Parts: sequence; C-alpha cells; structure tokens
Amino acid sequence: MNKKQRKQDKVLKNTFIFLGIILVGFILFFIILNYINSFEYQGVKFEINKNEVRGQTLYKTSIPVIYGGEEREYNLYLREDPRELEKKVPFAGEIVFRKNLVLKTTTDNLFCNGEWNYFQLQLKNLEIFDIRLSVKNDSLKYEPIQSYMFMTINEGNQTEIRNIGGNAYDINVNNCEIASIADRLLLDAIIKNNELYNN
Repeated sequence: MNKKQRKQDKVLKNTFIFLGIILVGFILFFIILNYINSFEYQGVKFEINKNEVRGQTLYKTSIPVIYGGEEREYNLYLREDPRELEKKVPFAGEIVFRKNLVLKTTTDNLFCNGEWNYFQLQLKNLEIFDIRLSVKNDSLKYEPIQSYMFMTINEGNQTEIRNIGGNAYDINVNNCEIASIADRLLLDAIIKNNELYNN
C-alpha cells in the first residue's frame, strides 16, 4: 500500500467517524426531545403539544377505542398540566364514575370567556367511557340510583370537588376556573379507564 492510498484510507476513515458522530448526535437529540416533550402520570402517557392550538400548550394522551370493528387510538387533550391538576382542583377521596352523570348549576357566573363551552366539550368526552350526560330535571326520578352520579356546580372561594355523600358531588368554582374542573374530571376518567384496560 503506497503513501497516497494510506492517506486516502485515513481520510475515508475520518469521514466515516465524523458521519457516525453526527448520526449518534441526531439520535440523541431526538431521544432527549422526546423525553422532554412527554411524561407519564399515574400510568398514563402524555405528550406536550404546542402545535395543535396556536399559543396554547396542550397535554395529549390517547386511548384505544373500537371504531368500525377495528381498534384505533382516540386523542384527548387537556389544557392543564395533569401533574398540577390535583393541587389546582383538590378532591379528598376518589370519584366513582357511574353510567349517568347528572349536572345541576346554581349560578350563571361561570359563562365567561368561553370557559363554559370548554367545560361542556371536555365533559362530552366522557361519553367515550360510556358515561351519559344530562342536566338535572327535578320532575324526573333517577332510578336505579346506583347508575347515577350527581354533580352540583356552585360558585365558591376555592375550586374543588367534594363528595357530599354517596354518589353526589359538589363542584365549587372560584374565579371562573370551570375549565380546570373539566380537565380534572376527564383526567380522572382517563386514569380509571387506563387501570381497567391494563388489568
């Protein structure tokens, strides 16, 4: 092997080493980026999504659903960080979801800045978990009672969910934080669905 060939081999070897370093760098970059933009909360994987709605950070997860006889992924989005929701919307105990969710509001002061629309849209997502929504009608009898959960929405000094006995809950909303309530309810349903699906 002459001197010129050895020099060419050295250049070729260095080129491959350089390209290998660049490739490893790209792979590490994407692994770190994926790690930063995703996390797991109570067994549920979430992705941080800044592209779905301009100027808004959303937290996306997917659940399996059967559509047209095939299993597919259904995407759900939260505006609130799931890791912060327990602090923002405290609830002592656990929400036991029933087949029917009956809502009653005691105030009109929650219809602000589109927050009520967001609340309704998020609760509509509960139908994916076979939970039907309805508005409280005092002339109806809700039987069998075990199939129903009742939530009364009030204005309060603190945003929270409280069990007031059996399958009845008070939702107290401070400073029009009804969207946070919606995210907390949907998050609890997602977690419970994930536990059922994976057991």
